[in-house]
Amino acid sequence: MSEKPGLTSRASGMMPSWLKRHWGATAATVAILTAGIGFVTDVQSLIFGGALSQAEASILAENVATRLESRSIARGGEYRQSTSLDDALSALAQTGNRQDRRALAALEDGRTEDGLSELEQETDNLLRRDPEAAAIRFRQIGIIAQTVDNTRAARLYEHALELNPQDLRAMDLLGELELNRGNADAAQTLHERALSLARQNGDEAEEAAALSGLGSVAWSRENLDSADAYYAQALEVSDMIGDLTRSARQLGNRGLIAEARGDSESAEQYYSRALALMQSSGDVFGEALARNNLGNIARVRGEFDEAEDNYRLALSSLENADRHAHSALVIANLGRVAEGRGDRQAAERFYERALTRAREYQYVRVIESTARQAGWLRVHASDGAGAVAYADEALSATALMGDTASEADSLILGVAAYDLTGQF
Repeated sequence: MSEKPGLTSRASGMMPSWLKRHWGATAATVAILTAGIGFVTDVQSLIFGGALSQAEASILAENVATRLESRSIARGGEYRQSTSLDDALSALAQTGNRQDRRALAALEDGRTEDGLSELEQETDNLLRRDPEAAAIRFRQIGIIAQTVDNTRAARLYEHALELNPQDLRAMDLLGELELNRGNADAAQTLHERALSLARQNGDEAEEAAALSGLGSVAWSRENLDSADAYYAQALEVSDMIGDLTRSARQLGNRGLIAEARGDSESAEQYYSRALALMQSSGDVFGEALARNNLGNIARVRGEFDEAEDNYRLALSSLENADRHAHSALVIANLGRVAEGRGDRQAAERFYERALTRAREYQYVRVIESTARQAGWLRVHASDGAGAVAYADEALSATALMGDTASEADSLILGVAAYDLTGQF
């Protein structure tokens, strides 16, 4: 990112009310973030028709998952391809229960509270007849709820564990959720419990998941050595059971740890190995993310041609896989390459294109980071009005994210932008 210029204030002026109210989204941004986006439209025939085939259930699950993930990123969440979410929705789509399908229709239609409440009500009814099946459903509904309401998701996971204290998947999911909520101690306890039970039961897939979760807890505490050791163990177990996707994920985690240590050579090796596994497993989305990571390594080194090649290959894979939201991040990275070469005009074109894509898919985190990047270019060009517009958009996004570090960075841009306009 461009180096930020020194910040000054004018003794005779007042801080703009906009800067004091930096948490309030602008009308334009709200309009963007609440706008609808296109999805499969013949869902009603799937919901209210007869029994669904596995393929039809997958279509319905994918459509509802896309809706939920889009709402999540519009609230500042991270856009991710969630196998757990797809599996939970597919299972509910195939129950043959008309109430479950009505609930999925509500979720698809944006009536999240109605959908979740109906699923919970049906599970309460099932609880009296089959507590074990109800425990599984509470976990599945928790996965769905986690896209929109962490508190509700935690309650559902806890209910699943009350009914089945041996539910290792629910333990790990709740541990991941607690870590995201900032409760590292609770997360560690859950993952350690899951790891112990997984080893007792010989469940190597859940053992790998628990080890990976413990790695994330250690990383959150900035204990990189411990985090890397856990990820290495998770990688070994994943390799033993032949889970290429899980192995690739752990290689990616170890690459991120190496980057955090400043060891770009090791990070590049891990990302290259992850890329090879993703290619072998046919995971186009994972392949694109690995290439994006390799592009980041090359860009930081100043190897702009190599970075650009990796970003363009990543972008092509994402576009071909219809992962258009994630492509916004890669387009922004192409802007960073252009900026690194000193071509600010090209950088601005890439940033604006990335913002257009991110707004279309309501990808708040990319809106924030890219608007901030574009705003600093406007500061360097002494364009106060342009910088203010980007700062406004970045701060509106941070209000949805709840990320204090990003908020601070965007506020610094806002101060510099208003300083240029002479409004202080």
